[in-house]
Amino acid sequence: MLNRWMKPYAKYALIWIRLAFGIGLMYHGYGKIIGGVAGFATGMVANTGFAPAIFWAWAVTLLELVGGAFLIVGLLTRLVSLALIIEFLIIIFVVKQGAGLGRIELDMLYLGMALTFFFAGARRWSLDALFSPEAPPESKSVLK
Repeated sequence: MLNRWMKPYAKYALIWIRLAFGIGLMYHGYGKIIGGVAGFATGMVANTGFAPAIFWAWAVTLLELVGGAFLIVGLLTRLVSLALIIEFLIIIFVVKQGAGLGRIELDMLYLGMALTFFFAGARRWSLDALFSPEAPPESKSVLK
């Protein structure tokens, strides 16, 4: 019974995940700006050995802030997702190496979402679908 009721809405599932993912990333990127990117660079980034630390700190901050906004509107979704896959693999296996599941569970969720959008794309209600010649017609309308 529940499957029959939910089936017409299943096509919208990725939209909600894309919005939540984008908002979460923007929140983290904004927090780095408010907290001071220089402090993030001299603290966490410098301890990982990535040099110059200030460059990588800004790269991560902008990826999360701008990349999160791009995910929300579904722009360059696969490219942004690929960059995020790299970021979260580094966070899990380098930055938080040996930290235990409790400290990497959010990073694993973000990695899973990035992998989802890398393989699936943004789908409907996205700028990617609007401008893609391969997108099915039903994905180009924001009203469907």
